[in-house]
Amino acid sequence: MVSFALSLGIVALLAPTVTLSTDDLHAESSADSRVTYDCSGAELSSELWLVRVSRLLGTHHELRIGPGAPDRYYPAPVAFGDDEPRIDHVEWGTGEVAVTFESGDSVRVAAENYCGVQ
Repeated sequence: MVSFALSLGIVALLAPTVTLSTDDLHAESSADSRVTYDCSGAELSSELWLVRVSRLLGTHHELRIGPGAPDRYYPAPVAFGDDEPRIDHVEWGTGEVAVTFESGDSVRVAAENYCGVQ
């Protein structure tokens, strides 16, 4: 009985982190807007990916932002209801990126968050 309880506890602990699949829904680069960021002394463009992530406990969407995205990134959860989010507009600013969705919802992420993930 102890081993069943232990196994159940391990599954409950790890289930939210086990990724089954990811699907890329949108990709964009700050280079397209001629915007770069000072990331640890280097001027780099940043990438932005909207992905659908399927895990053991369900599916969610997130933005993955950073100079090395989609491999190394700052994650920004996107949860505006049950419909799949669709990006309407991305505005790359000198200190942040602002993403507006077709639903009218928006997410702003400061550059200091995604410049540090190289």
